[in-house]
Amino acid sequence: MTTEDIDMNYVCHDCVSDPFLAKVVREEGTRVACSYCNAVGEALPLGDLAQRIHEVLQDHFKLTPNQAIDFEYMLVREGLSWWERSGYPVTDVITDITELSEDIVTDVIKLLSDRYGYRAIKDGEENPYDIDAYYEEREMEDCAWKTFCDQIRSHGRFFNTYAEEALTYIFGDLGMHKSFHGKSVIHEISPDSESGYIWRGRTAQSRKELEAILKSPAREIGPPPPHLAKGGRMNALGIPVFYGAMEEDTCIAELRAPVGSQVVVAKFELLRPVRLLDLEALMEIWNIDASHFDPDYYKLGGRVASLRSLAHEICRPVMPQDEAFEYLPSQVVAEYLANKLDTPLDGIIFRSSQTDDGHNVVLFNHACSVDPDDLPKGAEVEVYISHSNYNEDDDSYIGVFETVPPTPAKSLYNDDTTFVNAYLSLPRWDEDDNEGGELPIYIEPTLQIDMKSIFVLDIQSVRYDYRSREVSRHRIVKKQSV
Repeated sequence: MTTEDIDMNYVCHDCVSDPFLAKVVREEGTRVACSYCNAVGEALPLGDLAQRIHEVLQDHFKLTPNQAIDFEYMLVREGLSWWERSGYPVTDVITDITELSEDIVTDVIKLLSDRYGYRAIKDGEENPYDIDAYYEEREMEDCAWKTFCDQIRSHGRFFNTYAEEALTYIFGDLGMHKSFHGKSVIHEISPDSESGYIWRGRTAQSRKELEAILKSPAREIGPPPPHLAKGGRMNALGIPVFYGAMEEDTCIAELRAPVGSQVVVAKFELLRPVRLLDLEALMEIWNIDASHFDPDYYKLGGRVASLRSLAHEICRPVMPQDEAFEYLPSQVVAEYLANKLDTPLDGIIFRSSQTDDGHNVVLFNHACSVDPDDLPKGAEVEVYISHSNYNEDDDSYIGVFETVPPTPAKSLYNDDTTFVNAYLSLPRWDEDDNEGGELPIYIEPTLQIDMKSIFVLDIQSVRYDYRSREVSRHRIVKKQSV
């Protein structure tokens, strides 16, 4: 059968498995007998279908080099490396995006090879529809995230319409996304689950600091009051959030305490379910839930690319001298997720950059409240720390002794008062911190410290895990020009 004959074949919508393309065939096709299944129904000429496939390949894919080039060529020539063509055979690519049968794909390739192969060969290029032609999908453009970062860092931070529009686009239909493992990007942790708690610690560089932390651990290990809240990866200066970890080892590693200091670590139990954006799942979004033939395919692909860029940006290590500038985008993202989504999120969970398999958790300002210490008013607390050089064989002892009034006075933090941790004011309230005299606004705490979980680490040494890479040096003599 000649290509002219193949060109006049008809393909019905029942032979097209891609839902979007099948709909196009139904809406634009002519009612005739299908050349492949013989059923009578709406069908398009194969030549028309082939042209649509060609346009998708041109827009969404690229023909990979059929030989080593540039630096790869030099390595292969010097015997320092081997080369293998990247991508997938054109037959597999067309089958994958159209879900057409093998005989239809074979005819499509014959048609397209006849239309475009001769021209390519004439220009000294490879026939794009040769049996040995390989393609790989073009990388989706991440315009929205780059635009957002540029706007926030260089143009305006507080009233920036362009930046807000970019985030609205990026986070559209957020809950619909899943990783290629089927994992949702929204991760919910409930109090009764095995992971219904978060570890958090604080470094003490003197005995006085250690005693202060142990006297009031909920206050001192929990998030700071606004006037002491430093800017971080997910919070601006003066906006407290709760930075913690799902594992105690990750919590300790993230503190990066200096040798000679002490670290107080505690478990904080959840009092209500929290909804977290899972950045690890976000990095694994690859499949776009749309047909390659859908005009919105690139729009959806750009959104996925922006979400992946955002996830990598938030997780990547940042040098201390660059934090103030580099943290700006992630700080704005945190406030957007906490306040602007139809169903606001409580925080973010992401893989720790300090450990191989640990996870960090950030609870946003509205979800960072910790249930206060339950000491009655007038109670006295003393901390006893045995003298020790912190050698391995030392039997070091730490004791906390609480002396309460004979008849317990009403707790400063009883439910019928407003002297509690608050959303719009101090996460940890006390008379010294409340300089303005105004009472905090009540909100139900999200976390409660487990007093029995508290322990102290004496930091004696720090070890680094690293990857060693040898450096090979080569000298290549240039060829003399004639």
